[in-house]
Amino acid sequence: MKVPSNTLIKVYVAAGLVIIPLVAAAFFTPPDFPMLLRQVLLCVWGVGATLGFERLLFSGSWGRAWQRVGFVRVRRSMALVALLVSLPMWLFLPLLAWLQDTPIQLRSDGWALLVGVILVNGITEEVIHRGFVFGHLRQEWSFWPAAMLSALLFAGQHLYLIFILGWISGLASVLLAALLAFPLAYSYAHGGNSLGGPAILHTSSNAPMIILALPPTFLATALLPYMGVVLVSIYLVFILDRCLDTN
Repeated sequence: MKVPSNTLIKVYVAAGLVIIPLVAAAFFTPPDFPMLLRQVLLCVWGVGATLGFERLLFSGSWGRAWQRVGFVRVRRSMALVALLVSLPMWLFLPLLAWLQDTPIQLRSDGWALLVGVILVNGITEEVIHRGFVFGHLRQEWSFWPAAMLSALLFAGQHLYLIFILGWISGLASVLLAALLAFPLAYSYAHGGNSLGGPAILHTSSNAPMIILALPPTFLATALLPYMGVVLVSIYLVFILDRCLDTN
C-alpha cells in the first residue's frame, strides 16, 4: 500500500523539528560543557518532543503515545539476538589492539560516556527513527520501502559528521548509518514494535569507539575496519532471528 503523502510529510517534518536541535547541540556545544549533562538534556528533548508530536498528530493520549514509539517489552528472542550480534562490536577493538600490541583502556569517564550513548544513541535516536518514523511508515507500507524512507532521514541526521571526521570517514559514517537503518528497523518490527532490540544494537555500534581511550594512530587505522565489523555483525540479525524462530 502506498504511503499517504500526509503521513509521510507529518513524520518527516515532526522528526526534522526534533532532530535539528539535537544536531545543533552535537555540533556547537562548547567542549567544556559536561558531556553527561548534555546527553541527559538531549534525551529529555528528543524523547519528550517526539512523544509530544506522537500524541498531537497520531495517538491522542500520553499513554498510547508512549507505547506507539516503542516503550513496550521486547520479544525475548530478539533481545537475545541483539546481544549475540553485539559481541563482535564490543570485542573487535580490544582484540585488534592486543594483536597490534597497542595499549588501550577504558577512559576515565568511560561509564558516564556509556550512559550518554545509551540515552542519546540507544534511546533517543531509536525513539525518533524507529519508534516514530519507521513505526508510522510501516503501518501503511511494506517493510523495505518503510525502512528505506526512514534510512534516508537517519543518514541525513549524520551528515554533520563530514565536518567533524573529514570527507572519507564522515561519508563512510553517513553510509553506515543508512545501511544500519534496515537491521535496526527489522529488530524493532520483529521484537514486538519495541525499542529493546534496536537500542541494544545501536548502543553497541557506537559505544566501544567512544568509551575506550584509543591512541590516535591506532584510531586512524581501526576506524574503517571497525565500521565494517559493525555492518557485518548487525546484519546477522536477519539470519539469527530466523534461526531462532525455526528452532
